[in-house]
Amino acid sequence: MIFAFSNKRDDRICESFVFDFMPDTLGSLIENNSLDLVDMKLYTWQMFNGLQYLCQLQIMHRDIKPVNILADHSAGLLKIGDFGSAKVVRPGMTSTPYQVTPLNCNEHQYYTTSHD
Repeated sequence: MIFAFSNKRDDRICESFVFDFMPDTLGSLIENNSLDLVDMKLYTWQMFNGLQYLCQLQIMHRDIKPVNILADHSAGLLKIGDFGSAKVVRPGMTSTPYQVTPLNCNEHQYYTTSHD
């Protein structure tokens, strides 16, 4: 995110966000065979680095796929996008709400969010 601002009018708050322009997605780059080995290594590192950052913030994206990875191929940059399904992991939470693994259906005490 480049910039965020909010404006209060009447009893409503309007929040606006300005993001970097990312002209492609990883999905379109894969579809067009636009990636060489160096690109794949760089982008893999960036994806795992971004996912590690989300993990440190205790955020589960829950919809990682190539079309949700934004790309600026000329700059060699990837960014994780589409956080519409993302959730913050709360302490003591043992699964993603409403998307419980079969192992957790019986509230088994030894299973954690690592099964999500």
